[in-house]
Amino acid sequence: MLRPFLRSFVLWPLLFAPALVVQAQEAERVRIHGSHTLAYALTPAVAESWLRDIGYTGIRRSRPRAELTEIHAVRDGLPLVVEIASSDSARGFADLVEGRAQIAMMTRRPNAAELEAGWQLGDLASQDQEFAVALDGVAVVVARDHPWFVST
Repeated sequence: MLRPFLRSFVLWPLLFAPALVVQAQEAERVRIHGSHTLAYALTPAVAESWLRDIGYTGIRRSRPRAELTEIHAVRDGLPLVVEIASSDSARGFADLVEGRAQIAMMTRRPNAAELEAGWQLGDLASQDQEFAVALDGVAVVVARDHPWFVST
């Protein structure tokens, strides 16, 4: 008597498993690739802030690999993953041109060869396509008792 019950108990989940797989929602992905400098802390913080601003909840950060940060979030029951892949500016730009990323993180302006390679994406050097989040700066700090110190 117990054997038919066990057989039935084992078969029911197998019958319903395909329906559960079909209902699982594949997360949409926003791919941001490029600069190690930007990928480490700034881009994840900006992405999380952007997700909160546009109504996403359940925001959590994960690191599946050393060079990859993923930010998972949900809005209206639909999942989204922001993929931030750390490499270098050239690789990020190449991924953008080749369709593996929607955004390239660069710590420099694209060079002429890169702009030519991405011609089909429009004028990538225009202000409509490029957004600077920081500029380099240098601070020279000298102790007051150092002979080079000049008071202004």
